[in-house]
Formats: sequence, C-alpha cells, structure tokens
Amino acid sequence: MLQYFDLISQVKINGYICQGFNQLTSFPDKNKIRDSLSKLKFLVIIDPLNTETSSFWQHYSEYNDVDASKI
Repeated sequence: MLQYFDLISQVKINGYICQGFNQLTSFPDKNKIRDSLSKLKFLVIIDPLNTETSSFWQHYSEYNDVDASKI
C-alpha cells in the first residue's frame, strides 16, 4: 500500500477505489497520504461509514487544514 501511494504522489496512478479501509488513520504519515489523495483524478469510497479518507478534501478544523478548491 505504501508503494501504491508513492505512485499516486508521483502522478503515475490517476484513480483509487477504497473499500473498507481508512488510509488516513492507518498509515504513519497522514500528510503524505492526504497530499497523494489530492492528486487523484477520481476517488471511490465503498464504506457504510463516513471516514477521514472519504472527507479528506473538506476543511473542518486546524487538524484537517486543506484548500478544497485546489483538490
């Protein structure tokens, strides 16, 4: 998975389908994962619950300080 997110950050992968896994809380470098997700052309979340990964693009506090217009 870490190698996959390296490829996403290098813009070698355009899309990601996530099922039942919350990357932002599972990997040690949350900022790297968020930056990688921001470079995707599409992201599909298949999860019955709202997770940090499904709402990474929303600014809701200083802990998730993002500019949604740049994603």
